[in-house]
Amino acid sequence: MNMNEIEGEGILPDDYPVFPGYFYVCDEIVKISPIEGTVAQLKIVLACKIVRRCNISKRGLWDEAY
Repeated sequence: MNMNEIEGEGILPDDYPVFPGYFYVCDEIVKISPIEGTVAQLKIVLACKIVRRCNISKRGLWDEAY
């Protein structure tokens, strides 16, 4: 399975809340949110077009999360 295509990492709607320190997949690259706000705001801050949930377990990112 391509690491860009992890099951359960659905596209988030623009009005979905995001939180600082949380992982998101932005244009197929894992990023940590620097803001608290909405997906629409995160898209502006990170200059991306698509924001997905990030499954840190399947991506092996537990160490980076803490």
